[in-house]
Amino acid sequence: MLSTRTKIWRSVILTLVAIGLIVMLITETTLFLGILAAVILIWYLYRRPPRWLIRLSHPQAASPARKPGASTRKAKLRERKKRRFRVIDGNGNRSSNKTKMP
Repeated sequence: MLSTRTKIWRSVILTLVAIGLIVMLITETTLFLGILAAVILIWYLYRRPPRWLIRLSHPQAASPARKPGASTRKAKLRERKKRRFRVIDGNGNRSSNKTKMP
């Protein structure tokens, strides 16, 4: 846990940073929006990097060759959907499960 003194200093520093950002937004709006746009772009590319960027940062020694007859996910899904619906016989025909009507 943080001591009371540390909490106070943290609050003071965060308050001063917030005041500085507000003053910067009012006086130099274009600079502030430019920095904000750059930070958002970097965060977005960090969270969802495009494929070309991944290939640049992690080049593979040898890419695995695809087999000519290899099926894809969609083909497997279509094959699975073509199967007919089957009813599995349960234990519903037992005499103990039947209720007698008066």
